[in-house]
Amino acid sequence: MAGTTKRAGGKYAKSHSTMIPAAALICKALERLPEVTRISLGFITAGMRTVATRRIKIVTANDAALKLSIRDHISHQEIYVYLGTALDKDSAIQALKKIATREHMAVNGEI
Repeated sequence: MAGTTKRAGGKYAKSHSTMIPAAALICKALERLPEVTRISLGFITAGMRTVATRRIKIVTANDAALKLSIRDHISHQEIYVYLGTALDKDSAIQALKKIATREHMAVNGEI
């Protein structure tokens, strides 16, 4: 399943990027949102202590961006999601919460 965790082109900030499986689920749904203009993937921290549940933390980065901190079972990745306007932030957050509950992820954050 290596192809499901690599993305290229479209709304992604780099020419090709790798992501952890939990982030791949979130980003696949974010691609379809019209409010999202750019997705920037951060470094992957692997080999962490095992946790039972996957988590997503949603934090406001600036007026038109969100910082997602995604924790999978043994890895972690930060993702920046850029939105068209600051008004799109609420609808994007609601969509992220729906995606997270559907994928059985705990939602935290300082929204």
